Amino acid sequence: MKNGSGSLRPAPMLLLATFLLTGCTPHSTGAGTSAGAASPAVARTLRFGSGGGFTGSVTSYTLAADGHFTSRRGMPGDTTAAPTPLPTPSAYRVRAAFVAFDALPADSLAFNQPGNLTYFLEGRTRTGRAVRLTWGAPGARPAHAVRALYEELTTLIAPQ
Repeated sequence: MKNGSGSLRPAPMLLLATFLLTGCTPHSTGAGTSAGAASPAVARTLRFGSGGGFTGSVTSYTLAADGHFTSRRGMPGDTTAAPTPLPTPSAYRVRAAFVAFDALPADSLAFNQPGNLTYFLEGRTRTGRAVRLTWGAPGARPAHAVRALYEELTTLIAPQ
């Protein structure tokens, strides 16, 4: 639209619509958090598996808190291998795995003794602490609770 001097003048409704669409966004992200607060936590996962040996290949399993369960095989760092969906465990077993992970003794959360064939268990505690446990070196034995959780997680894997 041109004003009397020949220059372009934006229509008032266009300005109002632009203002409403870009400048007036809600200050809440839902769920009662304000825009300045930290974003909601990323869904928790537990990752476990083993790797190494002659080939160096790693087999890992990822269990999400919502029950989504996948496996992946490949070389360490290979991001091209697509995860394979596995049958969803019961909600009870998923919840029990995360409760057991959160209950691991604090002095067992820094176990790092890889070997030729290395087993691993990793995730984040409910407080957000990153945990990565590895074992496989001769004589390396993580805490009983770690071994018990690892063994329980491996029972979730359907025979393949």
